[in-house]
Amino acid sequence: MSRQPRGWLVDPKQFGRVLAPAWLRDQVRTAGDRIDLTTSQMQHQVAYFVHTERHHHGWRTWQQVADAARLPVDVRQLAAIMRGERVMGLHYIAAFSLAMGRPIAAFGYTLTRPADGRA
Repeated sequence: MSRQPRGWLVDPKQFGRVLAPAWLRDQVRTAGDRIDLTTSQMQHQVAYFVHTERHHHGWRTWQQVADAARLPVDVRQLAAIMRGERVMGLHYIAAFSLAMGRPIAAFGYTLTRPADGRA
C-alpha cells in the first residue's frame, strides 16, 4: 500500500468514525491505487464496526478490545490500525468477528465498481 489507509479520505480523522466519509477517488490513477483505495474502504468499515459495537460489549479501551479478541498486539499498534495509520490484517477481521459474536458478513462490505465499470 503506497499510503496509510486513512490517506485516501478527504478528512483522515474520520477513518473508522464516520459511516460514509468522503474518499479521494479522483486520486486513483492505477490499478494499484484502485486496490489500495478499496482495501482502505474495507478497513474503514471494519474499524467503524468495531468503534460502534465495542461499547455494546462494555469495552471502553483498546486494551479491552485486544483482550476480548485475543489479539497478541500492542495496544498502540491496535489503536493505529483503528485510526487507519497501519494496515489491518485479515486475522483482525476474524478475531473481531469471533469476539463480537457476529459473522464476518455482518460487516456489510459493499464493494462497488468504479464509474467506468472496470474492476
